[in-house]
Amino acid sequence: MFTEKPDSLYNFNMGTTPDISQIVARRRKRRQRESSNLLNKFKRTAIGVLAVISVGFGIAVILGGYIYTLLVNDLPSIDTLPLLLEQDGQLQTPTRFYDRSGEHILLVLENPNTNQAEYIYYDHIPQHVLDATLAASDPNFWEHAGFETGEGSPSLAARLVYDLMLWQEPENWRTTWRENLLAAQATKLYGRERILEWYLNSANYGYLAYGVDQAAWVYFGKSVRDVTLAEAAMLAAIAEAPSLNPIDAPQIAIERQGDVLQAMLAQGYLTTEEANNANLAPIHLQPAAAFPQSIAPDFIDLVIAQLDSQIGKDRVFRGGLEIMTTLDFELQVQVNCSTQIQLSRITGELPIDTLGGADCPGAALLPRLHSTYLLMDADLEAGVVVIDSKTGQIIALTGNPTAAHQPGTILTPFIYLIGFTSGLSPASLVWDIPASLPLPLEGYGNLDGEFHGPIRIRTALANDYLVPALSTLAQVGGSKVWQATQRSGLNSLTIPQGEDTYHLILDQGGVNLMKTTYAYTMFSNQGILAGRSLEDEETSQPTTLLTVQDYDGRIWLDWTEPQSRAIVSAQLAYLVTDVLSDEISRRESLGHPNPLETGLPTAAKIGQTLSGENAWTIGYTPKRVVGVWIGFKDQNGGSMGEP
Repeated sequence: MFTEKPDSLYNFNMGTTPDISQIVARRRKRRQRESSNLLNKFKRTAIGVLAVISVGFGIAVILGGYIYTLLVNDLPSIDTLPLLLEQDGQLQTPTRFYDRSGEHILLVLENPNTNQAEYIYYDHIPQHVLDATLAASDPNFWEHAGFETGEGSPSLAARLVYDLMLWQEPENWRTTWRENLLAAQATKLYGRERILEWYLNSANYGYLAYGVDQAAWVYFGKSVRDVTLAEAAMLAAIAEAPSLNPIDAPQIAIERQGDVLQAMLAQGYLTTEEANNANLAPIHLQPAAAFPQSIAPDFIDLVIAQLDSQIGKDRVFRGGLEIMTTLDFELQVQVNCSTQIQLSRITGELPIDTLGGADCPGAALLPRLHSTYLLMDADLEAGVVVIDSKTGQIIALTGNPTAAHQPGTILTPFIYLIGFTSGLSPASLVWDIPASLPLPLEGYGNLDGEFHGPIRIRTALANDYLVPALSTLAQVGGSKVWQATQRSGLNSLTIPQGEDTYHLILDQGGVNLMKTTYAYTMFSNQGILAGRSLEDEETSQPTTLLTVQDYDGRIWLDWTEPQSRAIVSAQLAYLVTDVLSDEISRRESLGHPNPLETGLPTAAKIGQTLSGENAWTIGYTPKRVVGVWIGFKDQNGGSMGEP
């Protein structure tokens, strides 16, 4: 008996020994199968690796494409640089502010000492001015591709493109790379000498001096062609920090001039002897210019503040813009002179029967003054704001519009407004007696020193009685009232808590005339607040701007169409207006005739503080709201009396 062998060695079908060639063939096939399996495994592995690489490469390409698209999307064209920076470019013309008609220039943003300044071509700029600028601002200017990465100040080309083309973008990595990309393009296309020429003719040197020649005239009273090495180093230092100029910060400016000379020495622009001589050389400064006074300086400040939030103050000051404001020029003239005449009458500088005459016809509408209104030689100030309630546009303004004053009773209409939403009406009965005062306010009374017993809300509001207002405030809730006042446009109001809820209309708190007057436009406009909506806030703000455009006519901002939001129903707004228009009810406290009897369908509200140091009057028609505040500059004077 023998052991059975595998088929691969013996063939039992024939009963004979197998052929050697068959055995070799079988082994060859087996090796081929094994090789084929190994090759297939290798192919599968290689394909897997290639697939991973391909996917990774594809992702990289897609991600790179996305990043590139993110960087170049809406990228400004560097073709605009010559239009802005050349001798006849837009930035060579100062920014101008106009009234709403476009016929009157309110202000030109130009330093009077720059009248002789001009555009200076590269070949005419002194070498020491070029050297000082590069040593202080861009030491590798002639080597880099237009920008440098890493820490340190941006290159001159990067400053140009950022200040003029990317100034509205947030400072982040994307903006930095876009800035670098544009800087490299500009340097390659226009050349380094032109970049340096443009920078020196547009850089901010402070005091409304844009360009090195303007700066030389402003600080030294001569052309940049004639500046010394010491003066050139001073100009280079100013360009790096315009607020640290030799007029505002003389000692710091001299120290920074020395730093520039040291940098020039270290970079091989100067010898030690030249640097020492320049450091010791005296610098004679030009006296600061007296800027022309605008007819509405406080209004212009407000315009610039609103422009800063939309465009950026630095870009506005740099030039090349035409700004159409909401100001009514003729009305502003009358507001200015009428306000000044009224203050002069109250303080005794002018007779109380003065009415302005032909020079100020608006003063003829001022009410007669009683001798009891006089505060001889008092240091008074006043503010007036006129707002179009349909648009929220400020059309006249004098006095600081954002200075805080105690509101006193000027805010009581908002107390009764919330009362009307809770079921009260102008005919509702309120008690003007000591017992009706909230517990924390025992001992307080009305500003006229009397209690008037049971009266209607109409009488209480029209006559500015304080006790009924306090009791109604306690009834409806202070939080509701002051939140509603904020939504009505007085967003600067701080919501008081606890007992301070009452003291806001007594002797605490601070609101400004502009926002308070604006809040009344809601009553004038049937519960609608017009103006510009504030982001992330449930309110709006009054506007001073119509349009902003450059000298090529391109519109940068258009606020001609107002935004509006409903604050309360027209019916509720009407109830307040109806009471404030009731001349007969008002006679109980003001008598007849009184300054608020105009003979026209107008609403008016007086406001006072317990100290008597603040007097308010806000009046309105269906289209206009006028707010007036008068008070003491030091807030320590005597009583203002009734407005």
